Amino acid sequence: MPVLVDFSILRSDKLYMKKISLLLFFTMLLMMSCKTESDSKETSNTISSIKKDSVKSALKLIEKQKKEQENPNTFNCLDAVLAIIESSDHYKELTDGLADEVMKNNGTGIGFMVHVSPNPEKDQALEKGDFYEISLHESYPDRMVNRAFYRYDRHQNHLYILDIVSAEYEEITFNNQLKNQFKQNCAQ
Repeated sequence: MPVLVDFSILRSDKLYMKKISLLLFFTMLLMMSCKTESDSKETSNTISSIKKDSVKSALKLIEKQKKEQENPNTFNCLDAVLAIIESSDHYKELTDGLADEVMKNNGTGIGFMVHVSPNPEKDQALEKGDFYEISLHESYPDRMVNRAFYRYDRHQNHLYILDIVSAEYEEITFNNQLKNQFKQNCAQ
C-alpha cells in the first residue's frame, strides 16, 4: 500500500505538531476503548505493546521535528524539488482554484505523493531511484485522484511532466534560481 504524504501539511510546524498530538491522543483513546473485561492476558499484552509502539513512533516524529527546527540550516532536497514543481507554469495553471473546487466537492484538498526518490526512507517514497517522481493529487475521503505526474532529473536538473496520451515525459520550465539552489545543496 503506498504511503501518502500531503507535504502542504508539513509546511506549518505548529499545525504539524498539533496533528501528531491528536494522532497520539486518538491512538491512545482507541487502544483504551478496545479493552474489555473479557480480554485475555494475551490481548492485554498485545494492546500494551501497541500502545508502547505508538507512543515511541509519535515521540520519534516529535524528536525529528524538534531537530529540524533547531537546525534551520538543514536543507531538505525534497522540499527543494517541490518548490521547483510549484514554480513551473504547468503547476500554477493546473492548481489555480483547484483546491477550492476540491473542497466544494467534499474533498480535503490537494497534495503530493512521492513515488520515487534517491532517499526513500527520508522522503517516504515508494521506491528508490536516481530521480524524483512525484504525483499531484486531489484528496477525497474515499479516494485520491491523480492530476499530474512530475519527474525531476537531479543530474540534468530538468523537470518533466508525464503526457498521459503518449505515456512519455515532456520537459517543462521552472524558476532557474531554484535549479541553482538544488545544485549547490543536493547534487551528488
